[in-house]
Amino acid sequence: METFCVLLLAGGKSSRMGCDKARLLWEGSSFLSRIASQLDDFSEKYISLARAEELLPPSWKIVEDVYPGCGPVGGLHAALSVCRAPWLFAVSCDLPRLERSLVTYLMDFADETSDVVLPVTPDGRMHPLCAAYRKSLAGAFEVQLLSGDYRLQNALSPFRVRRIPIGAEHGYAGMLANINTPEDYQSLLRGKI
Repeated sequence: METFCVLLLAGGKSSRMGCDKARLLWEGSSFLSRIASQLDDFSEKYISLARAEELLPPSWKIVEDVYPGCGPVGGLHAALSVCRAPWLFAVSCDLPRLERSLVTYLMDFADETSDVVLPVTPDGRMHPLCAAYRKSLAGAFEVQLLSGDYRLQNALSPFRVRRIPIGAEHGYAGMLANINTPEDYQSLLRGKI
């Protein structure tokens, strides 16, 4: 069994964007296709979709939320509940500049002393939607969901979180640029992100 599997989170409402972020195009491919191609070498691959199964990349398995409408915590819980690997690497579909090298870099920090491995950019911002999660956290995420609190930052508080500083080296910080609004998307298209 491999140590890691992967989850592509593409089930959000994209309310700030006004359209489905997974379908946005950059350099000839949709965000979803670009990210899926970077992660396609994982043998165990899951995708959380809100709609439109035609977006499903080949060899990826849809994982449905056990508790629908609960945001990323719901998607993480669902994937952690069904995955076989001891660790799951989760990536949001709004990171079109992501490359496999960043995922590999972060996976190398997963060990017995941590439950979550997540990058922190120079501005101090944590990126829990490009992070590694121990499979054993599924139960704790369920407790969080049942409490009615769907904030991912709150869900992480009881865990042993290993924060990995990400600087300009290897271009990793730029890979963590979220494209959430039409303005972000235009900046991406103009090469400003």
